[in-house]
Amino acid sequence: MNFKKMLAAAAAITACLSAVAPAAAFAEDATEPSTQSLSAYLDFVDGGWWIKHENGDEDNLTGTFAEITGDGTYTVSVSKDSSKLADDVTTGGVQFAAIMIPDGETVFPDMVITVDSIKADDTEIPMTAKNYTSSDDEVVTRTNLYNQWVNKIPDDARSTEGKLSELEDTSAYSYKVINPEDISDWDTLTVEFTVTGTGIEAPAPKEESKYVGTSYLDFVDGGWWIKHEKGDEDNLIGTYTDITGNGSYSVSVSKDSTKLADDVTTGGVQFAAIMVPGAEAEYPEMVITVDSIVADDTEIPLIAKNYTSSDDGEVTRTNIYNQWVSKLPDDARSTEGVLSELDDTSAYSYMIVNPDDISDWDTLTVNFTVSGLNFDKAPEEEQPTETETETEKATEAEETESSSSSSTTTSTTKSTTATTKATTTTAKSTTTSGSTESPKTGDVNVPAVAGAVAAAAMASLLIAKKKND
Repeated sequence: MNFKKMLAAAAAITACLSAVAPAAAFAEDATEPSTQSLSAYLDFVDGGWWIKHENGDEDNLTGTFAEITGDGTYTVSVSKDSSKLADDVTTGGVQFAAIMIPDGETVFPDMVITVDSIKADDTEIPMTAKNYTSSDDEVVTRTNLYNQWVNKIPDDARSTEGKLSELEDTSAYSYKVINPEDISDWDTLTVEFTVTGTGIEAPAPKEESKYVGTSYLDFVDGGWWIKHEKGDEDNLIGTYTDITGNGSYSVSVSKDSTKLADDVTTGGVQFAAIMVPGAEAEYPEMVITVDSIVADDTEIPLIAKNYTSSDDGEVTRTNIYNQWVSKLPDDARSTEGVLSELDDTSAYSYMIVNPDDISDWDTLTVNFTVSGLNFDKAPEEEQPTETETETEKATEAEETESSSSSSTTTSTTKSTTATTKATTTTAKSTTTSGSTESPKTGDVNVPAVAGAVAAAAMASLLIAKKKND
């Protein structure tokens, strides 16, 4: 049981606890006031007083918990627990239902809960009255959705209109805001509600999309000859995609017809990774998830899950195939969390494709999803991919040379800035030591390559490149 559930369990007055319910039957010890956020949950018992979630050991519904950090909109729910309820068990009716926030009265005594909607699966349940907020013990903040043990509105009842005891007309309010006959045969019951009166501003919405870094596909084929490493010896042309928030993206590499003859066949892979230079320092929680890899129109099978990591604290990367890695790095992460904290990481690898599956293609495309940022890519935003032509390469080289001789050189376009930044960061990362494994001179022997050109290229790369984790 996690901390939130322990907090809720210690302070909860379960099931039919109400404004006039007998104290001897339902009272529990209160917890110490919370110094952090609070955890709300849905206390629910069905019409047969059997299918329930009371945040206790006898629950046969699983519940979600909403962390209350101030004014804002939240959601709680209960769902059938397949390990405790047979598939043919039907939920029906309600004898008790309430949103509970243990310790809410001691932390936010003026907090008001307003129920916005109640849904049984995808069906919205009509609300027959307005809910109010109250407490039985001056510790647990609650709002009754259905409570048959109450026969009057309690003295401490409040709403966004103020204290109900001070209103001229309270006929719109009730401790039964739903009709039990409207709740039947559901798998998940969800309540959305708004919290006000905490004195804390509503949690800030996700930030507008902004520039995180420029991603590209670093790729070297099985013969260590056909490659795209953002260098002068590239004979593949790469596309560059700006990462501007959580969302879907693509990068690719294609044959450069000016450097490769038409009859040259691509085959295999010795190294492949998505790189985002300059992103790691500011966005260390960003996660890249590979969705698909396509060679021309053929999808390449993924044989394992990828992870996201960094070698130098600057370049965020995800390995697609890296034979120089022999273990998952300490900073490896995925949508499941930090891999070192997972019980089982056997599904993850630094080789998520089979080299034999990659052959004879003109364009290799990787589609991926970025998550873990606190802002999303703008919905209307279309991610143009910038293809690096020979002219652009020459322009970039001139700009880089110019910037090295003058610290005041300023890029005139975002595209130029992104490309220069990516190039500079990559160059810096290739000479940085301190990764968990050796560069490509590590304990795995480098396969021999045919031809003097390939051998010379490899020797240079063995010294300059680092592609470990």
